[in-house]
Amino acid sequence: MQVHPRSEDSLGVEIQVARQCLVVLTRVEPADDLRQRLVVQPCLEVVALAHVRDDRPQALGDLGLVDLAQRAVPLLLALGDRPLLGDVHEDIPEFLGLLVHRNHTWSPVDKNLFVVSIQCTFCRVRGTTILSARHFPAVTHVDDDPRAALDAITEYPVFLAHNANVDALCHVDESVESVLNPPGEAWPESIDSPEALATAITQTMARGDGDLLATTAEFDAWLAERLAPDEQRLGGQAAIMADLVSLLDGDPILWTYLLSDTQRAQFTHPESIRFPVVDGDSLSFVPLSEAPTTDQTKRNWIFEFSAGDRLFETTATADTRFIAATRPDRFNLETGLDPVVEQLGANVECALVSGYQSLKRVYDDGSTFDEHVERGAEFLRDLAAEGVTIQLEYGVTHKRDLRRALIEHVLPEIDAVGMDSRELELLCEDLQYAGGGPGPDIVSQYRTLKDLLARLGVDCIKVHTTDYFLAVMDADAYLDPEYVAEGWAMAAVVAASKATEGVIDEPSDLESGLDVDFSPPGVASLSQLGSYLGVDDPGPDLVATHDGVAVAAHANRVVDDPVSTVGLGDSIAVSNFLLENALSDSDF
Repeated sequence: MQVHPRSEDSLGVEIQVARQCLVVLTRVEPADDLRQRLVVQPCLEVVALAHVRDDRPQALGDLGLVDLAQRAVPLLLALGDRPLLGDVHEDIPEFLGLLVHRNHTWSPVDKNLFVVSIQCTFCRVRGTTILSARHFPAVTHVDDDPRAALDAITEYPVFLAHNANVDALCHVDESVESVLNPPGEAWPESIDSPEALATAITQTMARGDGDLLATTAEFDAWLAERLAPDEQRLGGQAAIMADLVSLLDGDPILWTYLLSDTQRAQFTHPESIRFPVVDGDSLSFVPLSEAPTTDQTKRNWIFEFSAGDRLFETTATADTRFIAATRPDRFNLETGLDPVVEQLGANVECALVSGYQSLKRVYDDGSTFDEHVERGAEFLRDLAAEGVTIQLEYGVTHKRDLRRALIEHVLPEIDAVGMDSRELELLCEDLQYAGGGPGPDIVSQYRTLKDLLARLGVDCIKVHTTDYFLAVMDADAYLDPEYVAEGWAMAAVVAASKATEGVIDEPSDLESGLDVDFSPPGVASLSQLGSYLGVDDPGPDLVATHDGVAVAAHANRVVDDPVSTVGLGDSIAVSNFLLENALSDSDF
């Protein structure tokens, strides 16, 4: 890492800042005022320099930096304007040992410098800056080399529920148009006719955002008789995420409603995914390859299109897709795991739940989605009580009453919620929130997420867009924003790899994602957000604390001509969530 020192005349302390932060102590004149009260100020990471003699640091007491050194480790966890007081601690070996334990490396770089990796903030003494810094752009660990991140997620257990299906992929072309009728003008309530499907696809193409509507069993059968899909592939958020985690050597535990032989055959390594089985009051796990199956298969029709593609008189404005999804009666959030939730919590570290958009208003037995959502929320509450971090992937649904039920019952029970920009618009609409005001899109989204954080009662809200990813979180309640940023970096590599290759078969396939450049509009958006937050030139990665919230943003790696866009949002969500939790547990 290149050093960019800056001299502080008053104390003779040289400062440097970088994403992979260093703390190096050097000789300064004794400063008695350093023994006074220090107040921590949220800021960028700081690097100080200290003199080393005979390959060992001098006694910190001789350098006048005792208080600063003593507080370096507590500062890792102490952000916010509050005093830190304590007894002077002069045991350098123990101090260095704490740093080595929490971070990674310390080693003499030459006879006069000793380098220790650490995260820190800068301090003020009675309002006077004694250490100051400026930001120098640097890439994250994952952007530099994802191997350490892959090590962190190896065998890391994550619970994934609820939806799995088989996707019938069709690229929008003449063959699709030949089975449809010309589109209407009004957005349909459901996909129950050739005209309704044409309307939904063309309006999604014109808008440039992915979308989804339910289709009827009758129209699903009608379509299957007339249109041969280009490809059948694993679908459903939970299934796609479980498959990816298994390919990255994590430890996915998948629960889903309908697991047919046809469905199971779509998984790459079903033997590497665990399935929960309840026997009375006992919970066990079997490989997905040995899990009990059903005869019914859930199928979703995925109509993909690229910018410039045409259907009837409409031209696509972006690379995305429309989904016509079947809604089997079995999809009702009832997992049967409620009696063994303590055992489940003992076997997983985090949980990512999805598929709520598959709920029906009324089921064959007369029950309603309100009843199922409330029982599902109770299950999440019990799982959270076991210390499991939970994230919900919001999912597109045009049922306003269902979205209301999620806001009222599910969001208060979880830690984080993830969504795309279209889903964020629907959420704002439901809350009658006008949005984050004028300015660049990313700045408006930041203000929106900050405002919604308190209203929704969650600790973190995440949004993934084509060009960048953004998370706003309670700085005191959620995970370290540095870990969230690392998760975003991994998500960008995974998404680029999938867009380039179509599938990821093993961890080494991520190398293709590293070869994809960061989105220039994404980097420009981060620069705009950085200017708003007071961070100069953040590059592709931004972490900051502002107005009482923490922010983690990252530019995406965008493939110009993607092989496929199906499942990219799910891959982004699980890559980010899995890594941030694994790093939080492993002191990355």
